[in-house]
Amino acid sequence: MKVKQSSCDGKLPGCSQCVLSGRVCDGYRTNWTFVTQYGPTQYVAPGKKKNQRVCTRKKEGQLALASHLSEGPCHGTNRAPEGRFGIVMPLPRLYPVQSNNVDIIELAIQSFIPGNERSVMYSLSDHEKSRICGSWMETLPGLQNQATADSVLSRAIKALGASIVCQTKQQGKISSNCSQTYYAAIRAVRKSFTTALPQADLIAAVMCLTLVEVMVPESAVALEAHVKGAGLLLLAYGPESCQCGVLHKLFVGFRPLLTMEAFRHRQPIFLSSQAWIDVPFSIYNPSPMQSLLNEAVIIPSLLQQIDALLDTPCLTQISEVTETIRSIIDVLTRLEKWDMNLRYQSDKPCYWTQGTTPKTQDPLLWYPNITMANVFTHLWTFRIICLCELMRLSLFFPGIALEELSRLSGLEISNTVDQIATLATQICMSMEYLMQDEMKLFGPASTFFPLQVAHEKLRTYGPNYQGYVTYVEEIVLRLVQKGLRSASILIFGHNTWNNRG
Repeated sequence: MKVKQSSCDGKLPGCSQCVLSGRVCDGYRTNWTFVTQYGPTQYVAPGKKKNQRVCTRKKEGQLALASHLSEGPCHGTNRAPEGRFGIVMPLPRLYPVQSNNVDIIELAIQSFIPGNERSVMYSLSDHEKSRICGSWMETLPGLQNQATADSVLSRAIKALGASIVCQTKQQGKISSNCSQTYYAAIRAVRKSFTTALPQADLIAAVMCLTLVEVMVPESAVALEAHVKGAGLLLLAYGPESCQCGVLHKLFVGFRPLLTMEAFRHRQPIFLSSQAWIDVPFSIYNPSPMQSLLNEAVIIPSLLQQIDALLDTPCLTQISEVTETIRSIIDVLTRLEKWDMNLRYQSDKPCYWTQGTTPKTQDPLLWYPNITMANVFTHLWTFRIICLCELMRLSLFFPGIALEELSRLSGLEISNTVDQIATLATQICMSMEYLMQDEMKLFGPASTFFPLQVAHEKLRTYGPNYQGYVTYVEEIVLRLVQKGLRSASILIFGHNTWNNRG
């Protein structure tokens, strides 16, 4: 029987067809060339002017069009992997392929955004700040009103709606409509990357497809491709364009994902430049989560510096080691001060104990809202990563590490493991709050990175922490059951943030 050849879906680092057939291709392509006026960023502690990180907006002409890239079609013979969308029940009355996009957008908002946050989201004026990163969805109705029926955004919205419906219930039948709408959207996105200058609706389309990837298994590569694509688009606009309006909301929505990807790959990111920290929030004050990211976004560049030092420790200069250790300690100190300031400014407790978990009998942590839950679980995650890096450096350079720790912070390496374990267990004890049904999909999806880091450390600490490890595994199973079917691969199979340690 002749199998119909599927066209390339354009993913990075390789399209689905080529990955499945063992071939190699280059996935998304753009006809943009970025001309940068600054080199790789180096960490500089606040107050130091040496090597200060400065980024100016790319002026017109800096985004130059290169010669048009040939399509170079992939000649894989595999069908589009419809099975990755799982098994589904007969679709309910709201059927995304047939419904108009207004209904689909409402379905997406109801599925992802917690109810109390939806009311806040809709009541916000342009001069108020959104509390959660998922509030970028409020841009979809306005962008959709300006889009045609076959536009890239329309296709991405249909793919998102179809995926949500497909994940609602399960039965022993594969839905071809999920894969059809998905691959139509992928082709539209790929075409937009090669034929047009960046547009806000293209960023929104990529963000919609990112949510689709969270709901399908084994999507780490595809998710990474979408995140990188959105980063390219934001970089093309520059920080000044993200100060207000639709682009500001899209920037706020994708900034956490871009930052977490930088952590996972231990690579610097353009968002760590001072311009990208300051300018997008020069009109609107950052939310607590965005304010925390301002402190943490430099950490991935430090991870890269540490890897470079430890690749050739015998050739490393003492001054380089000292400066790197001081930089990590400085980040930890600023995170602690940020924590204290947030607690001081809050008119109510930031979290409290409530009930216990059957698995460990530890008290659960409860929060006044989802913002605080996300802020503290990620704050503890960033602190764990920094403490782990201090331990790595102390193994190679014990004398320097001990001297700097005692002189600058009073920290002791001897109790670092206990600190890490405490922070990791606090993350675990926060999961029940975020896993509540009323948190919709946004709450559970925001647990991925903290759970990944907490699980990676707790499982190395022996039988005393096995109960927590088992508890995390049960949480991941519940995430999958909620429809976030990428949870297992992203939490258990994508631990590159610590792959050098």
